[in-house]
Amino acid sequence: MRRALAVASGALLLLAAATPASAASPERSGWWNRLSSGALLLPAPTAAPGDLRVASGGDAPTAYAAVLLRAAGSTSATLELVVRGGSAVGTPDVGACPTAKDDWPAGDDQAFELAPAYDCGLGSAVGSPTADGTGLVFLLDGTTQTAPGQWSLALVPAPATAAPFVVDLQPPGPQSFLPAPPDPAADPDPGPAAPPTDPTATEPSGGAAPEPLLPGVEPVPAVPATDFGVAPGPLLAGELPSVGAGTVPATVPLPALAGAAPAGPLRTFATRPVAVAVPGLEGDRLLALLLLVGLPGTVGYAAGKNRSAPQLIGGRAGRAVVATGPVSGAAEGAPRQRGIGRFAKQRERAPRRLR
Repeated sequence: MRRALAVASGALLLLAAATPASAASPERSGWWNRLSSGALLLPAPTAAPGDLRVASGGDAPTAYAAVLLRAAGSTSATLELVVRGGSAVGTPDVGACPTAKDDWPAGDDQAFELAPAYDCGLGSAVGSPTADGTGLVFLLDGTTQTAPGQWSLALVPAPATAAPFVVDLQPPGPQSFLPAPPDPAADPDPGPAAPPTDPTATEPSGGAAPEPLLPGVEPVPAVPATDFGVAPGPLLAGELPSVGAGTVPATVPLPALAGAAPAGPLRTFATRPVAVAVPGLEGDRLLALLLLVGLPGTVGYAAGKNRSAPQLIGGRAGRAVVATGPVSGAAEGAPRQRGIGRFAKQRERAPRRLR
């Protein structure tokens, strides 16, 4: 007996989980009649109380209805309306289009001037006949919604309808509107978001001590930074040995790890800089040394060399001898060499004047 009850309970749970959503009744409905407007007294329509009439005159609707549906969080739904038997004239072609406003009045056979405006260009759903041909099914989506989770729809002749028709739809009931389950991604109120965590933030004082990263190694204590941005203090469990100026430590002790075999000290070796040979540098140095040594001597020799005094040629030289007196080493009136180059020779008298 208990096993049978458990099986029945499980079947009910599976059936409830497989059901997409519960059906609901429209909140409001009504329809408007163009023939009831004006001062003409026309026969009362044959529609039953609560029915929704949709009629087309071929070029414009003569009557249409509206329904208001709500399902919080849903973005799609199914609307099924039953056709009143014997009311259809012609071939009904009904479409559902969103209304401009959702505050239209409910009621039957209202004046056409009070009908809500609608726009099938924003979205529309054309009613498809049911399998048994007794009703129309409208598949609604987000394009026909007038607000999140709300459909305010005008049931009008489909935009492509050209033939006249009349049809009365029975009042929508609890099984007429079937919304889809709410979409979690479309939840308007997901709740307050968690504040972002700061990876650089530290725990306040008094909190739990941080766990060591390696076994046997103590965590680094929190030390305030100096002006240079370097935190003084030991790097690990022990401090490094002090090193004097100009010395290199031979060994650096390292902290021992728990469970690890002791290892020898880490040895460091001091090295001296390696001389780099540059090709051609020795020759350049020798040439520069020779220039520094030989340049002063060359300048001194050029400055101290005796230069011969300028010599006068021709008759001007003879007059110069008479004016200044005899030249040392030569008798007065002795012939002198005069002329330039191959014309130089001993001359006893002054050259003749040119006429």
